[in-house]
This record gives sequence, structure tokens and C-alpha cells, in this order.
Amino acid sequence: MLPSPDSLIPHRRPQLLLDRLVAFDGGTLTAEGDFDASGWPATVPRMQLVEGLAQAMACLGSLHGETGAAVLLGVPAAEFPAAASPPCTLTFTVEVVERRLKITEARGEVHHRGALVCRARLTAALFDPPAEGA
Repeated sequence: MLPSPDSLIPHRRPQLLLDRLVAFDGGTLTAEGDFDASGWPATVPRMQLVEGLAQAMACLGSLHGETGAAVLLGVPAAEFPAAASPPCTLTFTVEVVERRLKITEARGEVHHRGALVCRARLTAALFDPPAEGA
């Protein structure tokens, strides 16, 4: 059984967009997020789709035993071929493409009922926590 997202990353509701991790095979993580109709516009905002992928990427790093503060450095590419309207459950899948030093590049997709609503490449860095008393 996989841990809950809130045990792996510091996000809490309403900023936490992932409700559960559903599959992990080492290099790829799949998570789901439930979006209800309250508090959301007619479609889930594109930035929220990218943020959900970033949160899944951070969870994937935690599952690999990485520690420190993960910071999203950029989204070099993103496309949004369809929209998702709440209430809905979105499936977020991220896969590590490359790791160099403490920089990770990943690609991710968001699906709603099997339809692709977002595809993006993400770059993140891992920073060591400050030393005690620093």
C-alpha cells in the first residue's frame, strides 16, 4: 500500500491537489485528485493541472528517499488538448526523464476519464535543509 500524499509533501488542503497515490514502479508514479464543484470555475484551471503534476513529482522524489526542499524550477513545455470540468477525478502520472546532481527533469500527463487534458515537462531542484543553528 502506498502512503498518502500528505505524508510525503508539506502541502495541505486546499493547496494539496492529490488525494491518493495509486501506482509506483520506481521511475513512474500515478496519483489521483478529486475536484468537486465547489470553489472551482467551470473547468479546472491549467495552472492547477501543472501544480498537480509538480506535487506528484515531489511525491515520487520522496518515495525514492530524497530529502530536502523540492522547488519547481520551470515548465519548459505544456499542452492542454482538452478541459476537465468539476466534479471530476483527475489522474496525474509523472515519469523521471533525467537526474543530474540535484536537478530532476520529468514528463507528466493528466487524464480525465481516459482523455488527455495536460501533457508537460517539468524541471525541479532539491535543496538541502539548512544546518541546525545556521
